[in-house]
Amino acid sequence: APARPMRSSPPTAAPPPVQPTTPVGRPTRHGAPRKPANRGLIGVAAAALTVVVGLGAWALSGSDEPKKGTGAQGNVTGHGKTSSPSEPASTTLKPVDVFSLEDSKGDTDHQIGKNLDVLLKSGGHGRSWQSAGYHGDNFGKLKNGLGVVFDMGRKVRVESVRVDTAGVSGAPMELRVGDSKSLGALRVVGQARSQSGTFPIKADKAGTGQYVCVWFTTPVPDGFKAKLSEVTILGSAG
Repeated sequence: APARPMRSSPPTAAPPPVQPTTPVGRPTRHGAPRKPANRGLIGVAAAALTVVVGLGAWALSGSDEPKKGTGAQGNVTGHGKTSSPSEPASTTLKPVDVFSLEDSKGDTDHQIGKNLDVLLKSGGHGRSWQSAGYHGDNFGKLKNGLGVVFDMGRKVRVESVRVDTAGVSGAPMELRVGDSKSLGALRVVGQARSQSGTFPIKADKAGTGQYVCVWFTTPVPDGFKAKLSEVTILGSAG
């Protein structure tokens, strides 16, 4: 008998598609795309850095630049401090005349009127102005003091005098300045004690006037004799 054709078996149904275990639309932990960085924060940080760098550059460039300016109170220095207004330079002032002066309780000292001319000359002459010697302390209690007065010929501002007392040391001395050569008009502006050699008597307060006095005062010991071999007056025009 003729062979029968074999029946083909019905096609096997395809297996159902595998469903994803992770819900659609939710990224997994390992495969999730990263969010872009916050551009706003980056911009703020960049701006702050620019400000810091700019301040540093300004500090470096401006620290060495002096502040300039002048005014009635003086000059402004590079550190912001105000300096004092400039003062006239100190120079040697030349007197036009010289006188002796004493504050006497008794007889006049006739010695102090001699050799006054040596005080109008520069040093090296080997001569000196001097008083008489006194028996007893404090000029024998006959005087409160004595000295010489220089007429400057005009009003001057005195800063100091440099004197040589020809070896007399330890005596109290005064620098006096005034508009008259009388003792009452001569104000005390400086004090010192005499020393061996040349030494200064500095003005501790403003001393302005036409007359400058170098004065020996008390106390002085028994046998004291005032001497001056040179006087240099330092200051400026008044």
